[in-house]
Amino acid sequence: MKKLPQIHLTDSEEGKNEDLENFNARKAVEESASLSRKSEPSILGESRIKEQDDDADFIRITEEINDELDHDYDLDELIADFKGDVKTPRSSLIYDLTLAVVAFLLVAVVIGYGFIIIGVSLLGIIISGLAVFSSIALILKLILAVVAPLSLLFSFFMAKSLFYKDDEEAENFYISEEHEPKLYAFISEISKKLNAPIPTEIHFSTDANAYAGFKDGIFSFHKTKMILCIGLPLVYGLNLKQFTAIMAHEMGHFSQGFGMRFSYMIRRITHYLMRIVYARDFFDAKLAAAAETKALFLFWPIIYALIFYVWLSRKILEGVCYLCVILSLYFTRQMEYDADKAEVLFGGSELFEKNCYDLKILNLASSFAVSSCRNSSSDMKLGRNFPRLIVVNRILIKHKHKEMIRQEIKESETGRFDTHPSDKDRIQHALSLKEQGLFTLEIPTKALFNNLDKIAQEATLNFYKAVIGEEELSKMKLITAEESVRDLELLVQGLDKTRQLYSFDAEYESPVFICSNDIIKSLQLDSQKEKLAKLRKQIEAASEKVRADYIKHENIESEMKWLEFLTEIIQGGVLFDLWAHYDRNETEIQINRDHSNLTEMIKPFAATLDAQRKLCKERIIIALSIIFHDPGMASEKRVLQKMKTILTTMDVLSSIHYEIMGLGKEVRIMSEAIERLEETPAAITVLKDRFDKVEKRIKRIHQKLSGFPYPFEHPKGEITIAQYIENDLPESDNLFEMYYCAENLYQKMRGLYYRCLGQIVSTTEKVEIALGFDPLPELVDEQN
Repeated sequence: MKKLPQIHLTDSEEGKNEDLENFNARKAVEESASLSRKSEPSILGESRIKEQDDDADFIRITEEINDELDHDYDLDELIADFKGDVKTPRSSLIYDLTLAVVAFLLVAVVIGYGFIIIGVSLLGIIISGLAVFSSIALILKLILAVVAPLSLLFSFFMAKSLFYKDDEEAENFYISEEHEPKLYAFISEISKKLNAPIPTEIHFSTDANAYAGFKDGIFSFHKTKMILCIGLPLVYGLNLKQFTAIMAHEMGHFSQGFGMRFSYMIRRITHYLMRIVYARDFFDAKLAAAAETKALFLFWPIIYALIFYVWLSRKILEGVCYLCVILSLYFTRQMEYDADKAEVLFGGSELFEKNCYDLKILNLASSFAVSSCRNSSSDMKLGRNFPRLIVVNRILIKHKHKEMIRQEIKESETGRFDTHPSDKDRIQHALSLKEQGLFTLEIPTKALFNNLDKIAQEATLNFYKAVIGEEELSKMKLITAEESVRDLELLVQGLDKTRQLYSFDAEYESPVFICSNDIIKSLQLDSQKEKLAKLRKQIEAASEKVRADYIKHENIESEMKWLEFLTEIIQGGVLFDLWAHYDRNETEIQINRDHSNLTEMIKPFAATLDAQRKLCKERIIIALSIIFHDPGMASEKRVLQKMKTILTTMDVLSSIHYEIMGLGKEVRIMSEAIERLEETPAAITVLKDRFDKVEKRIKRIHQKLSGFPYPFEHPKGEITIAQYIENDLPESDNLFEMYYCAENLYQKMRGLYYRCLGQIVSTTEKVEIALGFDPLPELVDEQN
C-alpha cells in the first residue's frame, strides 16, 4: 500500500500565501476583539456561552432503553405466566405432498446441475487427451485445443458457487445452555406448548430479526435437531411479552410437521440457486476485464464464448428458481398465517399489530445505527454494543417517518409473487382470531439472561470482524451505544439547526461557508442586538415563501441533477441505457436543451433562496462577531478557541470545495460503472481511466489539508484534518479499493462541513437566546 505524503501548505508558494492570509485574518479578529473588550460593556452578561454548555445543550438523547428490572426473576416465576394450552395448526396430507413435489423438483435441479459440472469437466479432459495424443488433422487439434480449456473454465465458473461461505451464518454467535440456562428453558417451554422440536442450540446475531432452522441444514430433513437464531436488537428493543410472541412465531413454523421440512428445503435450495445466479466475485470481474484487454485479443473467442455460456446457465437456473417459487407461493403464505396464529396465541391479537410496527422501527433504526458507526468510525471509534446501538438510534427517527411506516403497513398489498402475505393482511388475520394471549408479563426481556451485555458485545465483535476485518477493528476505540449515537445526533441536529435557521436544507452542493475573514473586525456591541432583531424579522417574514419556493426548487433541481449525471456518464463512457425516452444519437443535445429549460424555470426560486442565504449568513456573522468581541467572553477561552478552529476548518473547506465536488463527480461515475460491470464489460475501462485522476485529486486534497487542526475530539488526541481523512491509497490494479477510498474521503468531507456548520448555527442560537431572543423555531415534519 502506498502512503499519502505528509506535505504542509507552506511547502508551496500558493500554500504560503493562503496560510498567511488566514493567519492575518485571525490575527486581526483577535486584536480588534481585544481592543473592543477593553472599551465596551458586555451585552451577553451572565448568559455568555460557557464551555460546559458548548455541547451539553446541543445533544439531547430523549429516549433511554428501559431495561431496569424491579427484581431478579427466576425461571419458575417466568414460566408460571404461561396460562393455558395452545392448539397448534397441522398441515394436511395434500398440502405436504404438493410441497414435497416442489422440493424434490428443486433437489433434482441441484443434482442435475452437479452432473452437468462433472460431465463438462470430463468432456474437457477427454478433448484435451484427444488434442494431445490422437492422430487427427491439425485443424481439428486446434479446434479441440480451444474447446478443451473452454469446457474446463465453464465447469470452474459453475462450480465455484458451491464453495461460497454463508456470511450471515458466520457472523452469528453461539451460547451454550450452560451459560444461559434460563433462556434455554424458556424457549423450551414455548416449544413444548406448540408441540415443536426444542432447539439444541441458540445463536445470536446483530440483526433486528429472528429465525429457526435445522442444525445441519437440508441434511437434517429426517431429524429434529434445530437451531434458533435470536436478533439481539429484539431483546433490547421489545418487552418480554412481545419477545415471547415472536419466538412463538418462529417455533410455530416447526410445529407444522413435514410441511415445514419441505418448505425449509424449498427456501434453502432456492436461496442457494439464486446465489449462483446473482452472486459475483473476483473471477467474474477478471473475466469481464479480460474481455476488454486488447493484449488478449487472440483469446477473445474463448472468453466471449465462456461469458455467453455462463450467462445462459445462470438464466436457465433463474427461470427454474422462479418456477419453484411460483408453485410454492400459496403454501408458503399459508404457513406464514399458521405461524402468525402461534404468535397470536401467545401474545394476543392486539399485540400482533404492535409487533409489526416495532419491528419496522427497529429495522429503520438499524440503518441509523450503520450511519452512527460510519460517522464514529471516521474518528476511529465504534459502538461496542451494536444491538443496543440500534435500539438507542430509535430517537433519531422523526415523527413523520413513524407515520409513514404506519401508513405503509395500512396500505400494504400482497404482490402476485410475494412469498409472505402483506402486513395488512396478516394483521387482519390476527385480529380475526380475537385471542387475548396466554403470556402477559411485560417486563424487560433481559430477565431471561444472565449476562446479556457480554453476549451482545461478543456478537458485535463478530459482526465487525466480518464487515471490516480484525486488522481494522484493532485500530478502533470501542465506545458505548449512547456515545456513538451522541456523535451521530451531533451531525443530525446540526443539519436540523441549520434547517431551522434557513427554513430549508443547506445542501453541500450549494454551501454556505462562514470563514475567519467574515468575522467583523470592529463593531459597536450595543447596536448589534438591534441589527439581529431586524434580520430575524426579515428572515421570519420570508420563511413561508422560502419554504414554498424551496419545494419547487428542489423538484426542478433533482431533475437537473439527473440530467447533469447523465452527461457525466456519457462523458465517462458508461452505458447509454440509463434513459428510455432519449434518442441514442441525439442524447447530449436533448439533455442540454432540457437542462437549459429547467435552468430558466429554476431562476426565480433560486433567487429567493440566495436572498435567504445572504440574510442568514449576515445573522450568523453578527452573532459570532459578538462572542469574539464581548468582554464577558474573555474568560471562556476554550469556547473561543474551539470556534476559531471551526472557522479555520471552514476556511480550508471553502478553499478545496471545487476539488471535493470534482471528486464527488468521479465517485458517481465510478459507482455507476461498478454497478453496470456485469452487463457492460466496457465499464472496466471507465474505472481504469479514472484511477490516475482520482489518485491525483486525493493527493491534492490531502496536501491542502495538512497542517490544519481537526476541530473535534479524536481518540488519537490533537490531529490534523489530513490525518482525520487519511487512507492508504491502493495499488494501481485495485480499482474497487480506489473507488472506496474516494467515496470514503468524499463522505468524510461532507460530514465535516455539516458538523462544523451545525456547531456554528447552534452557537448563533445560543448567542441570540443570551440576548433575549426566542430559540430557533421547531421543525415542522412534512410528509413530502
